[in-house]
Order: sequence, then structure tokens, then C-alpha cells
Amino acid sequence: MKATVTLHQFPRPSMIANLSPFCMKVETFMQMASIPYEIHETLSARQAPQKKLPYILHQDKAVPDSQQIIEYLTSTFSVRLDAHLGEEQLAIGHAIRVMLEERLRWCIVYSRWLDPVCWSAFETIVISSLSQPYRAIFPVLARQRKQKIRQTLYANGIGRFTPTEIYQFGQKDITALASILNGSTYLFGDQPSSFDATVYAFLANLIDVPIPCPLNDMARQNKRLREYCQRMRHLYSI
Repeated sequence: MKATVTLHQFPRPSMIANLSPFCMKVETFMQMASIPYEIHETLSARQAPQKKLPYILHQDKAVPDSQQIIEYLTSTFSVRLDAHLGEEQLAIGHAIRVMLEERLRWCIVYSRWLDPVCWSAFETIVISSLSQPYRAIFPVLARQRKQKIRQTLYANGIGRFTPTEIYQFGQKDITALASILNGSTYLFGDQPSSFDATVYAFLANLIDVPIPCPLNDMARQNKRLREYCQRMRHLYSI
């Protein structure tokens, strides 16, 4: 029997598995694939291979990046979640994953860290999930983090747009995802795939996190998206 995987990720809040869609994506995948794992909660990524969370430790091997982690686990544990998918579905799944991880992600980051209205609610949620000494030092860490995020968003381009335009970008992604689901039980019909781990992690971070944001509000108002999240949560208890 292969050794238990240790998932290093941010501390859990009360309403969701993780405020990082990438951390939640990995844990959801491991639940879906019945891979034995344990959680190590941390705010520090200094020990991570790429200085970012999440990463896993497995048999003395450290693996960074949520997608690389899933590919490693798929190979190591002979996971067959995508065995029923054809070449076109695999390509569509890849495109959806990139849409969520490379654009909607930054719209969510903007809302949580740089929108003053959303930041207040997000800060309260984060602090409530922390223990000492992190709770005491979080305001200092947050100021440093905000400056870095502002620079990152400007560098990748999305930070050069107005708040209204940024939210419109994200809302178009949410609309596209709802249209692709089109009432299906899972992303590709009645059988879940590894891509559902990504979709669920992002949707749950909008629907289940009580932040007054145009993105969260739009996702919560969509019955199709709410029911999808409910199915995933019921099936995998995450």
C-alpha cells in the first residue's frame, strides 16, 4: 500500500474546505480518487518547492503546483477518473481549467484583496480561520501581500482595468461555465472527472464564501451552479 500523502495548504475556514481554489482542488481530487491523505495547515510557503501553496509530500518527494500534483497522483496511484473521456472532452476540460485558473482566478484575487468592500469581509473570514501567532501578525502580512498582489495584477494586465471591467471579465467566465454545464450532473455528463475538482473548487469559493462581491452574487444566484456544488459536496464531503 502506498504511503499517505501530506497536503500542505492554507488553514481551513469554517464554511469551505479552503479559501484557495488550488488547495481545495487538490483535496477534492484526492477525495474523488480515494487517495489516503492528511492535512498540514500553514501560512508559510518557505518549505515549498516553488515557495507557493499547495504542495504535497509523498514518500519523501515534494510536488508543487496543483495541476502537477494531480498528474503525479494520477500516475502514482493509477487514478482513472478521466478514463471515460474522449480526446475532445479532454481538450475542453483543459480549456475550462485554464479559463478558471488564469483569468477568473485573478478577478477573485482582485475582489478579495483590493476591493475595499470585499476586503473587509474577506479579512474577517481569514482571521477567524487562524490561530496564534498568525492571527496577531496577519494585518502586517496582509499589507505586504496587498502590495505584491497589486503589482502582480498590473503586470499581468488585469490590474490595468477598472473594477467594473474586472468584474465583467469574471462574470463572463461564470456565464460561460454555467452554459457549458447546461444542467449536466457533472462537467461531462453523469460521471465526474478530474476537471470537476477544479470547477467545484472555484464555484464553491464563490457560492459558499460570504463576500459581498458581484462575482459571488452572480454565482449564488445561478440555480444550476448552486445545485452542481451541492452534488459535489454531498458526494465527496468537502
